[in-house]
Amino acid sequence: MPKLPSPFPPAFLYFLLSLMPFLVIPQSPTDQTRTTLLTIKQQWGNPSQLSSWNNSSRPCSWPEITCTSSAVTGLKLTNYDITKPIPSSICDLKALTMLDLSFNYIPGNFPKILYNCSNLLYLDLSQNYFMGPIPSDVDRLSSSLWYIDVGANNFSGEIPRVIGRLPELRFLKLYSNLFNGSFPAEIGNLSNLEYLSMPYNPLFTPAKIPPEFGKLKKLTFLWITYANIIGEIPGNFSVPDEFLPLLSWPRAWKREGRRSRYGGRERASSEKWILAGDGCAGDGVSPEMEVAEMEGRRERASVFTGREG
Repeated sequence: MPKLPSPFPPAFLYFLLSLMPFLVIPQSPTDQTRTTLLTIKQQWGNPSQLSSWNNSSRPCSWPEITCTSSAVTGLKLTNYDITKPIPSSICDLKALTMLDLSFNYIPGNFPKILYNCSNLLYLDLSQNYFMGPIPSDVDRLSSSLWYIDVGANNFSGEIPRVIGRLPELRFLKLYSNLFNGSFPAEIGNLSNLEYLSMPYNPLFTPAKIPPEFGKLKKLTFLWITYANIIGEIPGNFSVPDEFLPLLSWPRAWKREGRRSRYGGRERASSEKWILAGDGCAGDGVSPEMEVAEMEGRRERASVFTGREG
């Protein structure tokens, strides 16, 4: 029987075989996610608390991870002794909506790499070693962001006005930093804001509460202890009566014993609250008090300990 000719010449077969090392089998979404997370772990110096992050288990089974439909949507690494900056690869987790890195030792400036986390809704960077100004383009964070906490760091400079351009923001926590300047009036543009915490910023320039804050109709929690507030409460600043005690936290609030109207309602106590400035004589600090029902639990705050619910 005659020998049949090969459909490919030998030289071409050798050429195909030479390409084999370059043929890559695509990773599954789970494998890609695992690779990203293990890279993040390595860039953070392989913290011992992340021992469960390995090649033999699914990322969605790791205790620090929250998943939705097998996609990583939450990353909670609170009190993990992280001492290195946030890796840019963290935003390779394209479905990430919640990032909590509080109570670590993360250094450096505000992490602008988080601008690439386009689906971020919840960001907690509190209790770290961040420093320098909040960037003037911080509004490049996800436009859907509704919670941001940068408290208890060493941020300095003025709070940028563009912070008023985060339209969905409901919780804004700026407490215990080294900010100077004054409260940006543009915060009053945050029409969905419910919770505003800016106490213990002793370098603020003495200033009144901006009248623009009167536009915050959904606000139910305001904390401005030791923030160099002076002057009267703006006449258009309307807060439900049950939250009025929050406005007495600054150390030097004075009271005038005459009837007045507050937010369009006459105070039942027949008192008008006036800010006299933290450096002035006044009636002393308020005791610890229950202040608001937030996120399904009773929040408490104390001007004595400086802790926030």
